Amino acid sequence: MTYNKKNYWLHLIEGGFIMGAVHFVSSQTVLPNLLKQLDCPDIYISLMPVALFLGFLIPPIFTAHLLENRKLELPIIKYTTIIQRLPYLWTGLILIYGDNYFSNQMIAIVVLTCPFISGLFGGVTLPAWQHLLKKTVDQKRISSMLAFRFIMSCGIGLFAGWVVNNLMKESTGLQIYGWLHLIAFVFMVLSYVLFILLEEKESKPAPQAKRKLSQTFKRIPELLKEEKLLKTYIVQIFLKNVPFFILPFMAIYFKDVYKKNDSYMGLLLSAQMSGSILGNFTAAYFGDKFGPRFNLLLSTGSFVIMCVTILFIDNEFCGIICFFLSGITIFVSSVGNTAMSLFLSSQKFPSTFYALISLCNAISFLFFAIASSWFWNGTGSFNTMILLSLITGLITIFFTLKLPSGYKKSYV
Repeated sequence: MTYNKKNYWLHLIEGGFIMGAVHFVSSQTVLPNLLKQLDCPDIYISLMPVALFLGFLIPPIFTAHLLENRKLELPIIKYTTIIQRLPYLWTGLILIYGDNYFSNQMIAIVVLTCPFISGLFGGVTLPAWQHLLKKTVDQKRISSMLAFRFIMSCGIGLFAGWVVNNLMKESTGLQIYGWLHLIAFVFMVLSYVLFILLEEKESKPAPQAKRKLSQTFKRIPELLKEEKLLKTYIVQIFLKNVPFFILPFMAIYFKDVYKKNDSYMGLLLSAQMSGSILGNFTAAYFGDKFGPRFNLLLSTGSFVIMCVTILFIDNEFCGIICFFLSGITIFVSSVGNTAMSLFLSSQKFPSTFYALISLCNAISFLFFAIASSWFWNGTGSFNTMILLSLITGLITIFFTLKLPSGYKKSYV
């Protein structure tokens, strides 16, 4: 199968723009601090880092039956991705102009639901996008393309960290957060302009009867039986999201312990983006050379080191080091798991496979977010949370080693 090289670069650059956009309103540094200022319940803060992921990952299980055996994926994705970008526009405007019209609680809900709603409309066609990726990018270059788009997004994230740091030295009002949302929206518009330039060849799916939603759920036991590695992969997927057990409160913890002001969020964001760039260069090279399992091990190993650092290093640079390591953890994990999903995907029911993986991810994210809020309120000990995370990280490595390297088998 031949691939249009232009599609490789369009996927890379448009993905870099849209993922870079959200760093201006980082759900792990900037927005938890905003929610704390709004004096909202801790559960809002714990859900903030996973809101976008939950939005993306819940819909596919309900839409997979509508997306299988399509000749073209692009037409439907073009429409849903327009709506996907709009929440950042209205959230920015509400933060700038709505202070006199809405309570802090209402504004907090708008901020929390912004990435969730955006994710919902992206997630509706997520299986179609994953299939589009398989159709338009050479399987041998998928790891490098994913890694380099993350690297581009992290370069934008470094700029975002500088912007956040400088803006918050001048003011910490809601308007600043509103302008950050509007900047994110501009980058998302640039992403969309590039996305619609992709070229997709019409495929010839095997004729099948129209499938109902109930059939998606009926296919899951069949998938689990036929795909021998799927159960192990599901366990690995559930455990690998453990960083989101501590990330919701990590920036707040370091800010309070070392008595920093709000501009410190910009430094933490820059540290995280620096780690992401380093990790993704590594992911691009070793992912193409050794397969996605290497990247999964790299990301979890980085997380384990981060946990040990928090437990044994007690100075103001600890926060910078840990967010640097968190950048490696999160972004290399994204590269590894996307590539591993493509590697393991069912040839018979690809959309159902992706939908099941998305659902398992969503359950995992929700579990760790709720557990994070419960432990933060219940124990008051961040070190206890770190110790539990460290143990979970070691178990994750064990299950990752049971997966194949993901290098030799064709993606298509």
